[in-house]
Amino acid sequence: MLNTSTAVRPATPEQAESAVLAVRRAAWFSPARTACLEESAAVVLLLASRRRSVVWCHGVAPDPVRLHAWVQTDDGTPAAEPAPRSSTRPS
Repeated sequence: MLNTSTAVRPATPEQAESAVLAVRRAAWFSPARTACLEESAAVVLLLASRRRSVVWCHGVAPDPVRLHAWVQTDDGTPAAEPAPRSSTRPS
């Protein structure tokens, strides 16, 4: 039997985007570094506290090597990300 009070549901694209934008606004007040890795981890934690889930992704683009982290919804929609770059591949 599923206990709905503890169930985690997938975040909608709108919920995921709102969470990313909220984390980005909060980052303005942080004296520490806030780049894509910290931002995406904070989004996962924020949504988890609301019993919502997203997929945490990290990828690499070669020549020159660039690393990136982001979140996307279960249907594969990146949250508050620019158009996907064909050179960044999830790892």
